[in-house]
Amino acid sequence: MEYARERGKLITTRDAFPHRYYSCPTCSKEVFLRRGKKYVNHFAHRSGYGRPECENFHPSDNLRKTWVRQDGSGSSDESARPIQPLAISIELEPEVSVRRKQLRQWGLRLTVPKADEGHGKFTLDCGRGPKRTIALSSLIFGAQTYQADVEAEDFRVVWISPDVPANYKAAIEAKIRGLDHDVINIFAATSQKYKPRVDRLAWGNSYYFVWRRDAHITLHSHLTVNPLAAREQWNCIFTSLPDDEDLDLKEWLEESSGLQLAPQRRIVGVVFPPTCGQDVNGRLNIPRTSQMILGIQLTDADRDEAVKVGDETSTVSFEGRGRHFAQISSDATFKSLQLFIGDAPLPLMIPTERITQVEWPEVRLSFRFEQRNGQMTLGLHTAACIELLRGVRGGECIVASCEYPSVISGMLKWRRADDIEWQSLEFKPSSEGPESDDSAKLAMLNDILRQRQLEVILSFGRFGEFNVPAELVTQSQPPETPIPVFLRQRLLWLLKTAQIYCDKRKIPVDRLDDEHLESLFRSVQVSPDLAPQKRWLTASLNTSQGGLPRD
Repeated sequence: MEYARERGKLITTRDAFPHRYYSCPTCSKEVFLRRGKKYVNHFAHRSGYGRPECENFHPSDNLRKTWVRQDGSGSSDESARPIQPLAISIELEPEVSVRRKQLRQWGLRLTVPKADEGHGKFTLDCGRGPKRTIALSSLIFGAQTYQADVEAEDFRVVWISPDVPANYKAAIEAKIRGLDHDVINIFAATSQKYKPRVDRLAWGNSYYFVWRRDAHITLHSHLTVNPLAAREQWNCIFTSLPDDEDLDLKEWLEESSGLQLAPQRRIVGVVFPPTCGQDVNGRLNIPRTSQMILGIQLTDADRDEAVKVGDETSTVSFEGRGRHFAQISSDATFKSLQLFIGDAPLPLMIPTERITQVEWPEVRLSFRFEQRNGQMTLGLHTAACIELLRGVRGGECIVASCEYPSVISGMLKWRRADDIEWQSLEFKPSSEGPESDDSAKLAMLNDILRQRQLEVILSFGRFGEFNVPAELVTQSQPPETPIPVFLRQRLLWLLKTAQIYCDKRKIPVDRLDDEHLESLFRSVQVSPDLAPQKRWLTASLNTSQGGLPRD
């Protein structure tokens, strides 16, 4: 390679000196300057640092010999294995290159499969720009990945030399489609450098959504959104699907992406230590620890699952369906943790020292007291907050502010005791950061809470809920001539038999007072078979002592 990094800056071989520390601009591994008369000056990876995944890594002759058969045929021991076709993926900008307060860049990549023999070459069309001619000798040690055009409809090999092996030619000559312009293109959030495109979705997994701006796609409100930088006419976000099946979200995903959701065989969660967030690489941030507790919910009974931590593997037996717990311990603090349950990898977990105290996501309400100065802030999930909300209803204090994270949504609902339908006020999430509601919403919240004749529900789901029933308002003067109980019951029977269950205000007939009940009874038209009963009840109302006065 002609370039390397020194203290974060790119330098060329002309400006480099021997015996200094340089790093590869692609994989960040240590490289050194090579100078001599046989080859041009260049940077090379130090022994043991280079990996085939790095585009700038070129193995030495000694390493090349270990991959060749002893009979000198020049083919790999895995010549019988199937050759993978061309595949597209996305790559994220390295974290060290991301500037503060800037969204992370991403790019589309095209992967060419590993070759078992080094004879031949072919020309690859990666979209806009010159076509790339690739020699199979550069693919002996692993697949290679190249930049691809996000606007290209498809990618293909346009020319193959005659000496390319037949099985490799059959694998690469089929063209593959690029990014679909009409639907959401979905890529898996893995710990690998290149995030592959998926053909099925699963609940509880994380993905990258890529779609074109002019496709007029509106993201579902149940998705958590971590945006990445826009690239030309394309948007990209990182999101995680909920663990529990969401029928509304499932319908939207299948319509917007054209992909099916696979039935979930297991649900895995980290119980301890509590996770402190997830970055756009799909990695979980956890405090430094030497112990971990996993919660696993199985849908298949009587399974033995292998739990792999790094190079160590142990088998845990789970008997029957339902929830199970597994504890993982180590003599030393985990530096990074990659868990596998069976063949399925869990998100890579990165312990960090920057987390000194775990901050749980919560809905925080601040209260200001009427009789004394001061303010108190509590989480909606706490019993003390519920008591203060009852104090708001009693006029002892008011809600001064309501703050909640951008991934949490809530709802304020209220109705009168004699109403069926709810009125509501939504607390909408935002991708910009924690929300703080304006004074108009707070004034409305306080006003509704103080109306005791209203049934009120303030709900943020698992993050807290406050529910208070409506208080019955007693009439100052009871009716002078109430309808007798036996006659009222017969009126209700007739109305329900005639399939009249509420009045025009949608108040149930059981909750109507005597005046409105009699008015509804006299105005209703009944079938002929009920006409005698109505005439008898009408006469009873007119002649009984409890009947209401008539004009």
